[in-house]
Amino acid sequence: MSDMNDSNELMQALQKSKLMDTLHADPRTHRKILEAIKEVQPELSVPEIDAAKYVEPQLEQMRRENLEVRAELAKSRIKEQYGMSDQELVDTFTMMKDEGIARVDHAVELQRARESQRPRNAGQRPIELPNVAQLFSNPAQFARDEAAKVIQEFRSGRRG
Repeated sequence: MSDMNDSNELMQALQKSKLMDTLHADPRTHRKILEAIKEVQPELSVPEIDAAKYVEPQLEQMRRENLEVRAELAKSRIKEQYGMSDQELVDTFTMMKDEGIARVDHAVELQRARESQRPRNAGQRPIELPNVAQLFSNPAQFARDEAAKVIQEFRSGRRG
């Protein structure tokens, strides 16, 4: 009877061993098995798990730095290619984000088309025509009033 129990235990041990070998060989479960072993026996040296603790943060930092350098290089290329200033580049990226435009060349084309349609004198005030009746009725008073307006504009800094 004890030989039968020993035989059953041996068969179970072999089946477990075969299962562990299969799990260890499968790339989908390999790391999980090692992590489970390390969790149960933390003092056990598992180089794949132990090294990752020290290497991963440094690797992540290098990836971030690489990404930043590549982003700066791309910005420089775009600025040079389209003759943009830093502010124009920021405006272009903002427009791309706001309007869901994926390609820089399309965004630049759209932005330039919009700028060409904008009136150039949009910031200026319209011309005010003089009161012709006052001009002909009392030209001296009209001249003094106009001079006073101009002096006031200069003092307030609105002229130009």
